[in-house]
Amino acid sequence: MNAVKSDTPPLIIQKQLTQSDIENLKEIISKNINNDNAAVIMKQIYINLVGQINENNNKYLQLALNQIFATASRLFISCFSEENDSSYLWGNYADNNTGFCIEYDMSQYISRCLENCDNPNKCSKFHTTLQLAPVIYSSKKPDASSVLSNIIIEDISKKSGKEPKQYLYQDNNIANNLAFYKSDKWVEKEWRLLAWNQTEQFKVYNCLIKNAKPIAIYLGTKISEENQTKLIEICKSKNLPCFKAFPNYFSSEYKYTFINVNELYNVQN
Repeated sequence: MNAVKSDTPPLIIQKQLTQSDIENLKEIISKNINNDNAAVIMKQIYINLVGQINENNNKYLQLALNQIFATASRLFISCFSEENDSSYLWGNYADNNTGFCIEYDMSQYISRCLENCDNPNKCSKFHTTLQLAPVIYSSKKPDASSVLSNIIIEDISKKSGKEPKQYLYQDNNIANNLAFYKSDKWVEKEWRLLAWNQTEQFKVYNCLIKNAKPIAIYLGTKISEENQTKLIEICKSKNLPCFKAFPNYFSSEYKYTFINVNELYNVQN
């Protein structure tokens, strides 16, 4: 009430309301609300609001879930790990050690936008050309209640005969939370590269990491001779280092060690 009545209302009010709206509010407040009756009026508004929510609870929840699912369906995600020597990762993601691992140089995704950025707090891409960030492991799911509150605000605004010009609070992190939060039962030092299927280039979704430069390939301990030969030939043609994974029997951890295939073949010969 005091914010609206002030000579210079806060920016959030100026963004939400036109100058005409603000002047009308000032007039309504001056005629109807004062320090003596403000608490009573606010309590009645609160009671009415809770009643609206209870009456439409299931509808609001369904709309919120639909919005979250629609957001999730537009995400393209590539997953990476900081580790390449974990027996857990090799067993689960490389078909029980018969696959291979590619190491990438992700530096080209790092943007220099900070040099010319006037408001880094509003960056939606974490200052990268595509969103690239480590996974947040948590025992609880991220809070998405702001999606629900926006739906409630919109519905009540429409019922009052006035379309909301802009939500009072819109959480831009909901989509990021969907993509970057994961159960703490899956601690894999994972990073994710994220993009949206808004443009033509992402209609073929497997192009997400086409610009990422491989810098090495690691062969699983149980990889077939055929696949091993093919990958070694690819590495030679691309001038990429190629390594073979072996269990590290001298370590107390379930880790692998790697030997360059060139050195390995020299030893075998």
